[in-house]
Amino acid sequence: MGLKKIIGAKFLSVVTAVITIASVGAITSFDAIAVEGVSDNVKQNENGVIKIESVYGDANYLVSSCTGFIINNSTVITSKSVLPASAEAVLAEAMGPDFKFDSSKLKVRTKISNVYVDATSVLSDSDNNFAVLRLNNAINFDQSDYFDLPLGDSDSIETAETVYSIGYSMTDSDTTVINEGKISKIDTNSIEYTMNNPTGGFIGSPVIDQDGSVVAVTIALRDDGYKAIPINDIEGVLDTNTIDYKKASEPKESSTEESIDAESSVSSQLESSVTSEPSVDVESSISEQSEQVIGSESSVSDRSESVTESQTDKDTSKSPVSDEKKENDMSIILIIIGVAVVAVVAAVVVILAVKRKQK
Repeated sequence: MGLKKIIGAKFLSVVTAVITIASVGAITSFDAIAVEGVSDNVKQNENGVIKIESVYGDANYLVSSCTGFIINNSTVITSKSVLPASAEAVLAEAMGPDFKFDSSKLKVRTKISNVYVDATSVLSDSDNNFAVLRLNNAINFDQSDYFDLPLGDSDSIETAETVYSIGYSMTDSDTTVINEGKISKIDTNSIEYTMNNPTGGFIGSPVIDQDGSVVAVTIALRDDGYKAIPINDIEGVLDTNTIDYKKASEPKESSTEESIDAESSVSSQLESSVTSEPSVDVESSISEQSEQVIGSESSVSDRSESVTESQTDKDTSKSPVSDEKKENDMSIILIIIGVAVVAVVAAVVVILAVKRKQK
């Protein structure tokens, strides 16, 4: 009995350790905290969301922090609250009446791949409380997980539509949070959406539709949610200032329709061309035009295949979370198999020990 107890205790310890490792792995495999039911189209956008901080002096005294998101490898959209004009009032209140603000000691920064990168304001809108920052060091998308978020069409959203906001709920947290909300009001130049437990850290965060496209930018805190500026308004400002950004992809159906229209146009041109030719050259004209049509249709077909392949590549590149989930599932399966093997070996050892004792 003593041998059985020893072997049983060791087996239980092994199983407990394996289960603990599996649990820790499952918890630490995700960087973002998300509500249930969020699609991969939305989740993957956390790789384009970063925290923006304004710090003062040699000690890097934290003045304020908010959320921002990447629109190209060196440009970020965020809240105007991190800029010097807002920081001076915050510092004066914190430091006392004798404090003298020196704008040269204030800097705006973010953290890219665990390294702080300074940023400079290139554009700010006082009326709408958003700013465009230029990173002092560009992000290498090929050598990192970061990417620029696709800007969608804010005219397409409707009241009561479900949207998501990705941001930082607390100033001392480096973990992004994905919250779900609903559009409650749409005006000409503003959008309001409800969300549970709204916090100031989400100011500057992207508002994302279910397709994963940015449709608004959060600019102010409300009692039951946030106020945001439609992304179409911001796109207009970006276009005016020739700032590059990535537009959300068009649906596949539109590409197919364009190909069909192109084929119809080629056929119409053929009919028109054949009709206008003199009767003596009808046969040669038809032959030449037919070859042109075949070549044109092949070109249209190639373009259609190219569009489809391009769209497939985009869809494939937009699922890093899905691939990670598959890897996590495979790891869990291997751990379960390992536990089963350990159980079988332990059982065999117990049986052999009992038989030896009986002899």
